[in-house]
Amino acid sequence: MYKKHNQGKLRYLEYFPDGFDAHRKYPLMVFLHGAGERGDDLDTVRKIGPLAEIDRGRKLPYVIFAPQCPFGRTWFDYGETLYRLTQKMIDRPFIDATRVYIVGISMGGIGTWEFSLSHPELFAAVLPCCGFGQPWNAARLKDVPVWAFHGARDTDVNPIGSIDMVAAINRAGGHAKLSVYDDRAHDVWTPVFADQAVYDWLSAQQKPTDRT
Repeated sequence: MYKKHNQGKLRYLEYFPDGFDAHRKYPLMVFLHGAGERGDDLDTVRKIGPLAEIDRGRKLPYVIFAPQCPFGRTWFDYGETLYRLTQKMIDRPFIDATRVYIVGISMGGIGTWEFSLSHPELFAAVLPCCGFGQPWNAARLKDVPVWAFHGARDTDVNPIGSIDMVAAINRAGGHAKLSVYDDRAHDVWTPVFADQAVYDWLSAQQKPTDRT
């Protein structure tokens, strides 16, 4: 079930899993799309990533918060708005605040690095696809599970962006991992979000009580 929210600085979609029960607790997935899904039509956000997998019939156990970035803007322009909206989602009684995950693709992969570096306390896991971040600031994610993905043939976003981030987190004592697809260019997200192992890994991550 989808709900559309068209008011405020960012339009966004919410997805609720089959059989949703407001008296239960659900993990929250924050999904940041890429540059090609910007605009004012929320259905565009469903064409890629985990929402596209749902529309193909995959059953996912998360409540999903999927904002849409306006034309000509990037996620860097909406850091404070993203934070406030994400916190609003987490504060609802049916969200498990220890199981909040952020995933993103391309521009959204970059946004995933940026948002999680700014607010590592929010997330139980971080999953950026074909993005780059700030290696000098990567120690902020040393206590957060990270799984990054990149295509070895990517000419839009150089794989070194993911390589450097993962290496910097691990140098700081973290446990980030990187999967590089040797046969893929920029579109690494199609095999990533078609892989059940990715969702199994996400769902296994939970913040310890000293990070809640």
